[in-house]
Amino acid sequence: MQRIILVLVILISCKMTFSQKKKNTGFVKIENLVEFTVDSVISNSPVDIMVFTLKVTNKTDKPIPDLGVSNRSKNVNFYINGQLDNPRNLYNGLEAIGGDKTIRINESQTCGATWTIPGAGLIKKYGNEFTVQWEYMGQKSAVVKVNVEEKTSFIARQCLIAN
Repeated sequence: MQRIILVLVILISCKMTFSQKKKNTGFVKIENLVEFTVDSVISNSPVDIMVFTLKVTNKTDKPIPDLGVSNRSKNVNFYINGQLDNPRNLYNGLEAIGGDKTIRINESQTCGATWTIPGAGLIKKYGNEFTVQWEYMGQKSAVVKVNVEEKTSFIARQCLIAN
């Protein structure tokens, strides 16, 4: 009888432990946005620029790391033509966007990188047409194809969202 009670106590405590360590449910939405615009802040005259933006939306049931500088350096990567190519300006910016260094449930944050056209060797290195993709915490965004001459972008390949 004591063995049965001991086994029941162990089983109940194991169940309580596993229920307290419940896996995060839902998903994190990763968006890859590309914009062509004109900026006069960079220099005194208007300059064409490309803006590559990562937008992360927390659709889970727990907070996730924010896009502040220290979390970005751990959790965010940028790919051009499928090759890792993190720009230095990806690691510049605000340290704690939300204060508690998390993206709360059902909230979004963005970060990004900006290049002037022709773009600090970007076109020389990759040509007038290339693909870009973001990665956040191991999950990749859609692949977006960029055409610098035509100043266009479109989703070339969608990535599946895994729970």
